[in-house]
Amino acid sequence: MEQIVYQETLQTFIDQCLVSKNIASKVREGMFNAGYSFVMPNWETSWNNSLPEIAKVLKVSNVDKDVDVAVEYRLKNSLERLDFLIYGLGSNNKKNMVIVELKQWSQVEVTSSMNKVHTMVAKGHFEDHFHPSYQALNYAGQLKAFNEYVQNEKMGIESCSYCHYMDNGFETIMDDIKLFPFVDSSPSFLENDGEKLRTFIEKYVSKKCHNILYEINKARTIPSDDFASLVKEALKGNQMYTLDFSQQTALSTIVDTVRECIYYDQKKTIIVKGGAGTGKSIIAINALGQLISPKKKENRITTMFATVNAAPKKVLYNGLIKGKEYKASELESLFKYPTVFANRPRNEIPCLLIDEAHRIFKMKGGVGLKSGTNMLKELINAAKVSVFFIDDNQAVTKDDYATIEIIKDLAKECRSQLIMGPELELTSQYRVQGGAEYIEFIKSFLGIRNGISTYNSCNSYEFKVFDNPNEMFDAIKTKDTESRIKQSLEEGKTSYASFNGRCRVVAGYTYEWKSNPSIRDGVNDVIIEKDHFAKKWNLRYGSGLRAYSWADDPDSIDEIGCIHTCQGVDLDYCGVIIGKDITYENGEIVFHKEAHPKSDLAGIRNASDADAKTWIENTYYVLLTRGIRGTYVYCEDDALREYLKSKIKYN
Repeated sequence: MEQIVYQETLQTFIDQCLVSKNIASKVREGMFNAGYSFVMPNWETSWNNSLPEIAKVLKVSNVDKDVDVAVEYRLKNSLERLDFLIYGLGSNNKKNMVIVELKQWSQVEVTSSMNKVHTMVAKGHFEDHFHPSYQALNYAGQLKAFNEYVQNEKMGIESCSYCHYMDNGFETIMDDIKLFPFVDSSPSFLENDGEKLRTFIEKYVSKKCHNILYEINKARTIPSDDFASLVKEALKGNQMYTLDFSQQTALSTIVDTVRECIYYDQKKTIIVKGGAGTGKSIIAINALGQLISPKKKENRITTMFATVNAAPKKVLYNGLIKGKEYKASELESLFKYPTVFANRPRNEIPCLLIDEAHRIFKMKGGVGLKSGTNMLKELINAAKVSVFFIDDNQAVTKDDYATIEIIKDLAKECRSQLIMGPELELTSQYRVQGGAEYIEFIKSFLGIRNGISTYNSCNSYEFKVFDNPNEMFDAIKTKDTESRIKQSLEEGKTSYASFNGRCRVVAGYTYEWKSNPSIRDGVNDVIIEKDHFAKKWNLRYGSGLRAYSWADDPDSIDEIGCIHTCQGVDLDYCGVIIGKDITYENGEIVFHKEAHPKSDLAGIRNASDADAKTWIENTYYVLLTRGIRGTYVYCEDDALREYLKSKIKYN
């Protein structure tokens, strides 16, 4: 897909918005010409509603009408599109650009989610969404952090938002600098703020400057001095990202290989193999930091981090910014969804780190992507060096396509030299305090691998089987409360309400998802009638780093987490409900794909027996390895519960 969708002079834009009134059709035409395969009806609605509003503001401005504007410009290495851009020279002849995020919102409420507001996005449907000024600031940050033309020209990139349908009574929320400190530099304009918005734009853009967007579009992607320092400082002294010797060895192999490939113009694919909790993601983050942050600009290597799962990506991102006053929006630009890298020129990206690679899929189709697009191949093709962090035992759905063998085959097909070996295989356990013994016991119990048949529950790791799901749930809530109280006392707080104990209950996907995933609507999904147990599945809405994070929400303690929410996430204590898809019959573990609901998008119900068995095994392997200090289990099948109890020894 091309990045430039629509670019015209300001006068032409105003005429198309307010005279011929064909702006939506012009942008739509530009989308197709740029390679988009379809245009959503709600996009056209927003163009018809929002673009004329900004045109009215600029029609009576002092900005020369021959300056250029752009609509729906796509950022490089991103699928994000910028609503409206205006660019040219300021009064001091400095090159400037103003990014305007346009919203049709009419009302907002305060929410506990950081940098977000609660708003109605469809009739009767409310969600938490990022403050639009934060979105615009994020886009500006990406251009400043990675675009060499912007850096070399010392170009000013300003940002703001315009909620043209929102009554100015809501400015007490939208302009609250305590809630949203970024509005000081990326202001928010509401319905009656047209004159203020016009003044803001006139401050930075007044005269035409030829080819600004063209130069930005063709410029190299390279981390700026400020951004390199930002990443280096984020990792400095951060205990979350410290490594042991074996992890350091893997990290050194990755970084040295990447630098060698860039220097000698070689294409390589690196495979880092490791089970749950062995530190794959931590190594990936450290590699990201070392490649991006050298002091000398010529030694910096543009590196991106891609993963399907929003949850671990968000945990890693939050770990980078925790307790520090960083421009979080700039760090956010490093973390991408894999589809961003489809249809890219060969070797366009110097280095791409693919975490949770076992979750990579074949495309079903999408904006600019054909059905059947092989995302693994696209990732290998797009990067000079592609680094896959993978565990074959964590594929849990029909869409989890990637395996080590498939990556090896595709690397050969893409003429990319394969790098793998013992120095890139992680075996030490760093998440679960029960260590490798516990991991091997779980694998043996599920039938993934023959190994340890019994487990000694000890003081360092508590493994317990409950006869009643309510008792297990209450035990997890107690652990969560204890953890929250401890945190509050350590920080000298009188209340623990805002703290997160990170103790949660999860379940296999054998229960229909009846509730609305975006609101707490009181509808229960996980129902075990014989024990009078009924709870709701976790909330799920948004995408990427903008997705709701179940594990990070203190109020989610009463919800049941699913495999998609908790994969890659660390919990303090984890309660696991093993549903009716696993039973114990005649001395054997039996798997029941028919126990999965008809609405199961994982495809287990309709899979072959062999595939279904593998995905069920892997699902519970993931769920049973989330708890750092302990795992509590309830099995719906009585015989399975007694069998599991018999495998536990207590010191």
